[in-house]
Amino acid sequence: MEKIVAAQLNEPVMAAVLAAGAGSARSRIMGGVGGVAGVLIAGAMNKGTGRNPTAVSLPPHSLVFVALTPSRLALFAVKRGFLKNKLGEPLAIVPRVGGVRAFTVSGGLAASPLTIELTDGRVFALEVPRLGKGKAQQIAAAFVPAGSRTAELAIPLRR
Repeated sequence: MEKIVAAQLNEPVMAAVLAAGAGSARSRIMGGVGGVAGVLIAGAMNKGTGRNPTAVSLPPHSLVFVALTPSRLALFAVKRGFLKNKLGEPLAIVPRVGGVRAFTVSGGLAASPLTIELTDGRVFALEVPRLGKGKAQQIAAAFVPAGSRTAELAIPLRR
């Protein structure tokens, strides 16, 4: 998918991650653990997750491809295929500088919450699987303000 995004944006992709709509892990637990136990576990996972009124609503099982280029951040819908997934419509393409208010990767057991706040007011609430958390943190490091104390701790972008 990185090659397709690079061709569409006419720029190389520096870092990318495949994320799911928020609630995907929660719904898998509810579906996988039967009866009262599933409801209790899902309820515990829901605590403290208030919905933002400006949040972009994505179905829980939808996939989003997040790509960072030298000048832009792009979010694309991903169409699920029988054998492999395909890149869908762009959800957002914003400038890397000035287009993103916050890019936050939080901790989690099975999936880590990923929140992307754009300067136009849209908020994407996503989840990154445990294996993709490092890539999401690489992208997040690109948005650490220069000169801040945390900038030294940021993970450098690698290809």
